Amino acid sequence: MRLAAEVVSTKNAAIVTQDYARANAMFLGYKGNPKKRKINYAFDPEGLDSLETILRESEKYLVGWQEDDPESVVGYLQRIVFAAGIIKSVFFRNAGQATQLVRELLNLVRPEEGRETENEDWEAFIDALNNPESPFNTNSITQPHVLDPNRQANDSQSR
Repeated sequence: MRLAAEVVSTKNAAIVTQDYARANAMFLGYKGNPKKRKINYAFDPEGLDSLETILRESEKYLVGWQEDDPESVVGYLQRIVFAAGIIKSVFFRNAGQATQLVRELLNLVRPEEGRETENEDWEAFIDALNNPESPFNTNSITQPHVLDPNRQANDSQSR
């Protein structure tokens, strides 16, 4: 009777664990399908006639689960980290860039002055993004190729 209580407790723990696993799969959004598996047991749960038949080894089938999603969280996180690096490079400045920041602020206040510099800075930024050896791409798995629609329009108008 003590073993029966332990079996019930184990079954309850397995059901709670299964609920958590399903909730995690739904929350993370990965795809999967049921899969039939052959399981070896040290006893035969169908041989309840005698102690000899129940202690016989058996093979039964269980419907489990198999992941079918080709994506992983690693791929998503790599793309997010890459995008965060671009955003960080645009909005954060180190101490050595203080003079450039002051110049950019002056351009905001007086946009007619320094218009040529702003365009050159933008083109330099696009070139730095596309350069595989720039600081934006150091230790990065993915390499961007950024196209500036304004530059393409200007190139086509000059032809």
